[in-house]
Amino acid sequence: MIGVATERLSATDRDFPDKTLSIATPYLLQETSMAFQSELPFLVFRVEGITLFGVTGRNLWLEIDEQLHNGRVRFRHKQELVHSALRDLKRKALARRAKLGREQLKRSIGWLSTIAVGGYGLSSGADWLLRPRCFGDFYYKDSECKECSYRERCKVEKLQRRQG
Repeated sequence: MIGVATERLSATDRDFPDKTLSIATPYLLQETSMAFQSELPFLVFRVEGITLFGVTGRNLWLEIDEQLHNGRVRFRHKQELVHSALRDLKRKALARRAKLGREQLKRSIGWLSTIAVGGYGLSSGADWLLRPRCFGDFYYKDSECKECSYRERCKVEKLQRRQG
């Protein structure tokens, strides 16, 4: 996020009329605070004389001229500092994107495993509910057992009960 701090409000102290405070829009402070809380990298461009509060004042900001020059912003810092700040902002943004990608992958794997385990549990529960009442009591001469779709599993269940 890049914020631009230009004068929104100018306030004069009634006890000290020679002191004036120029303040940027309060939305700038709100948006940079939200960016800070969500670990979104940000940089503020500030016009000279603007007072920044909270997160905007505690972090790096670059000073710009109040007027555009041929439609472009003019920085009041050395070119190396401006380029360094923009490279750092880009590096942080790419690192955040990669981190979010890893977190999204973890969430996706979590959802997939939850669905898989839930599906297995649901199919096992449905199978258990659909078993005939005589399950595990297989008798090869019983006419009911000859036609039953659970015949093979019923044989295994009967053997496991005898062994266990």
